[in-house]
Amino acid sequence: MNDIPNLMGLAFEQIAKEYLIRKVKERKLPFIPFDIGKWLGNNPIIKAQDDVDVMAINKSGNKAIFMECKFTSSPMPYSEYKDLVTATKGFTNIKEKYLYFISRLGYTEPIKRQAAIDGAVLLEIDDLFL
Repeated sequence: MNDIPNLMGLAFEQIAKEYLIRKVKERKLPFIPFDIGKWLGNNPIIKAQDDVDVMAINKSGNKAIFMECKFTSSPMPYSEYKDLVTATKGFTNIKEKYLYFISRLGYTEPIKRQAAIDGAVLLEIDDLFL
């Protein structure tokens, strides 16, 4: 039973992919993705392994949506926001970067303030099914 949050996290990431696909069909994304999936690899900025829960990239590889998904029992903390921003810095070839966050229970005030500055999209569960 202790693995339920991890299992739900994987399902949550799949729902996030489906959300992006739906938004493509509605023409409500900043570009048409060529590929959507999880990214795991070496981040030269932090000199360590890193990941992006869901990443959508265009065919020419110069635009991407970076998405962090959190199915936790509390609002997403600012550290998760910073982690995704740091992950994006490893993609120097991507000129247009869009930040999307999905949280089961909302966001802390620091995230809301920073997202407003950065133009990041903050989504909650209900938004995924609209």
